[in-house]
Amino acid sequence: MGEPALTIKAQYQQEYRQTKKNEKTALLAKVGELEKTLVRIRRRHSATAKHSERPTSKDLLLPWKDVAKALSESAREALVLQLSLRKDLDLNREVFQRLATWVAKSSPVLVGFHFFLSLTSNASTYGR
Repeated sequence: MGEPALTIKAQYQQEYRQTKKNEKTALLAKVGELEKTLVRIRRRHSATAKHSERPTSKDLLLPWKDVAKALSESAREALVLQLSLRKDLDLNREVFQRLATWVAKSSPVLVGFHFFLSLTSNASTYGR
């Protein structure tokens, strides 16, 4: 009984070590690619650089069209999220009102119906 568990555990450890070796190999390959890319960029920069080692502020600026596009996409995503959240809010309000009415009708002795009506009227003012 103890032996199969050891075999399974040993197999798991072997697979884990192999996975880590594969990850290390992939990362080392990626490091090599990035180093080559860095060398190419440095060569290109040194060929185009004037007398200064530091890039000018003009080199660091993004084109206005790229900025406008990014802002437009961000605004569109925010609008979609806002609409989704409003739908969720409306659904939750409806569920709350139905549950409050159900509880008030089920247990009129414990909790007065007017209490839940005041809660539902307050709930409808939140988030608007």
